[in-house]
Amino acid sequence: MRRLRISAGAWRAALIVGAAIAVTSCDQPGELYQRPPAEVRDLLRTVEVPLYMFGSSAETDAIVDGSDPAAIAWKITADQRSLMTFTARIAPEGASASRVTIDVEGARTGQYGDVQALLEKAKETRTLYLVGMTEAVDSTLDGRAFDISRTYPALITAGTANAARLFPHRPATAVPRRPETIVNRR
Repeated sequence: MRRLRISAGAWRAALIVGAAIAVTSCDQPGELYQRPPAEVRDLLRTVEVPLYMFGSSAETDAIVDGSDPAAIAWKITADQRSLMTFTARIAPEGASASRVTIDVEGARTGQYGDVQALLEKAKETRTLYLVGMTEAVDSTLDGRAFDISRTYPALITAGTANAARLFPHRPATAVPRRPETIVNRR
């Protein structure tokens, strides 16, 4: 199998193009949906939180809170203890459109410690949670199935960042040799 090599210049160009796209698409936060706010609010109540993002070591659940007329919140618990809250804020954009912004806030105290501080420290993991929840909201409001492949870039980024945190003793440059590259020296 042949390895694909990408030059540093190509990586820089890709990053610049990606940053330009991100900057130009960030004139307003959130996603615009061609649905009135009341309809968006009703649909958001039906969003299924992708609980698999939190692993299988704890029994996770999501409780929907619609007490704020301009937002829907999903309170995530693990083993019946508060873990984090996703909030989707709904802003009207005329009579027939709504802008939805999603945020996540970790619990400050409890069995899992200061989850908010952990999310602030591990920004890639926070981004992964937001991407997963954003896809859950998008798929519901667009009337389509949840597409896990839309979370893959954030999953890879979070996995790579966390691997560096989990295995600090192994240098990033240490690449295991493939068996076909080892020369038998007798």
